[in-house]
Amino acid sequence: MSAAGPARRVVLAIAGRTLLSRANDVLSGAGYVVTGVETLEAMEALPESPATDLVVLDEGFGPEGGLRTARHLRTLPRWRGSSIMVVVPSGSSHLEECLVSGINDFLLSPFPEAELLDKARRLTEVAARREVNTMLRVREVREAGVTAHGKTLNV
Repeated sequence: MSAAGPARRVVLAIAGRTLLSRANDVLSGAGYVVTGVETLEAMEALPESPATDLVVLDEGFGPEGGLRTARHLRTLPRWRGSSIMVVVPSGSSHLEECLVSGINDFLLSPFPEAELLDKARRLTEVAARREVNTMLRVREVREAGVTAHGKTLNV
């Protein structure tokens, strides 16, 4: 990462040591400067400088969950310039709520390492993505009248 500029800073605010360790190892190995926190208080106590490029929130983080934590962070000036990604279990119905909470993207757990790295790269290298959320709804009518539905965020 240093060849392209300064190392990007990531805060992992994830409930569960296994997921935290895995994401930390993947991101650190790719050159990110990673700080892990287990509580909202620890996150708010982090130094403001240098700025955090990306916050990765587990859905179960904090006393009220990752979505409410993201909403809270967006009210604080120091976190408005940071991208926020939430990790939700596969099959979660929270995708639309992610847009309302100020989340830039989501990651379905369990996630492939390549997907974590791709999303981290996009959310830290392209600052404009921090300000934009998009959602696409997909409906496909298949043979025998079966309809498939899907959603994706930040196409």
